[in-house]
Amino acid sequence: MRPFTKILLAVLVPIFSGVVCRSAENTTDSTGWEVHALGYGYITKSEGNYFVPVVTAEYDMLHLEARYNYEDFRTASLWAGSIFAWDGKVEGFVTPMVGVVFGSTTGISPGLEVGLQWNMFEFYTEGQYFFDLGVRDNSFMYYWTELTATVLPWLEAGVVSQRTRVIRTNDEFVAGPFIGFVGLNSELRLHAFEPGDAENRYFVLSLDVKL
Repeated sequence: MRPFTKILLAVLVPIFSGVVCRSAENTTDSTGWEVHALGYGYITKSEGNYFVPVVTAEYDMLHLEARYNYEDFRTASLWAGSIFAWDGKVEGFVTPMVGVVFGSTTGISPGLEVGLQWNMFEFYTEGQYFFDLGVRDNSFMYYWTELTATVLPWLEAGVVSQRTRVIRTNDEFVAGPFIGFVGLNSELRLHAFEPGDAENRYFVLSLDVKL
């Protein structure tokens, strides 16, 4: 196991356990805001190991989001959008949004997040088209899509696909399985992209915490 992986596990696992305990004491945000802190630890062969932090905040129909290292290394993006949600046999939401990207890469980006839930199954996708204001040829379509099955109240499994410019692989679209462990207001996941391809496979360890 690489040192980065050991450090990431040493940091994320205690945080996950602590959040589960604290969540039992405080599960309601009296302000009406729902805030999530997410961290994605990438373990790759082509780009080394790096971290992608994401923070989202929602109030009523308002969606705000901040990312770093998502569109490119040493690059941040700020997002705002509107949430259109519905209940029923198939619950879901659609969130169109727009983002400003700045840092080593600069541009603007319209995006969309979509989620659907039916019984034990959940579908989620987020995508964006990045318009590079410096080099037009660097404009790019990003997406992350996953299909999840709730196996047990604390256990999820599914498949995930991603298209990103940050990681260089032989394939434009990469996919693979993932497994997730769910606690109160938190979730820890391990994604394995292209697990059968020794040259291009990489892993993503993620933690999602509702603050």
